[in-house]
Amino acid sequence: MNKRILYYSEGEHKLASARIRVTNFVKQLQKLGYNANFTSNINYINSEDIVILPKTAHQRVVKEIRRRCHKLIWDVCDNYFADERQDMAMAILSCCDSVICTTNVMSEIVRKHNSEKRIDIIEDPVYYGFKEPSLDLN
Repeated sequence: MNKRILYYSEGEHKLASARIRVTNFVKQLQKLGYNANFTSNINYINSEDIVILPKTAHQRVVKEIRRRCHKLIWDVCDNYFADERQDMAMAILSCCDSVICTTNVMSEIVRKHNSEKRIDIIEDPVYYGFKEPSLDLN
């Protein structure tokens, strides 16, 4: 495959949120045969790349990524439309080609702000290999 799928983030990819939404996702894409990777270097992005932007970024960075890449996908795992990040979220939403959400509820929130964008749902990977989840409040 010629196109690369790049997760772009200026953040630390050793954090739990990056491991869940970026590292594991990239590994699964690689298993499927895609040329997928993580980068924090905006200069690494070229015009054939599909770039996935997790979380939020400064509008200047988003516009530069959009200018450099073939497609920009925004990975939304938090409601950035409900707090002081709303303007940033709207700017990213206007620049991206499509959106990945973690839940149906989040996809509906995004859809309220832009009904034209393609929205796919990819849940956070949760592993229950040791024991079934349970909650005992007594």
